[in-house]
Amino acid sequence: MHGRHGARVDFYRTTTGLGRVEVHEDPKTDSLIRLLRVDELREIVTCRTCWVRPDVRVKLKHALQTGEF
Repeated sequence: MHGRHGARVDFYRTTTGLGRVEVHEDPKTDSLIRLLRVDELREIVTCRTCWVRPDVRVKLKHALQTGEF
């Protein structure tokens, strides 16, 4: 929520998923391009009280790195 005197956050939403690398040929340069494709998008919603808890931060970091919960 935003106002004249600042902002207040009620929750945080993070999007993550399982990633995989794809290699494609660039037709313009005949070189290879590596792309990271994210499959199975998942959203994590966390209230602001839980967001600051160390155990929740560790779980969120793990989810962002691996796409697993």
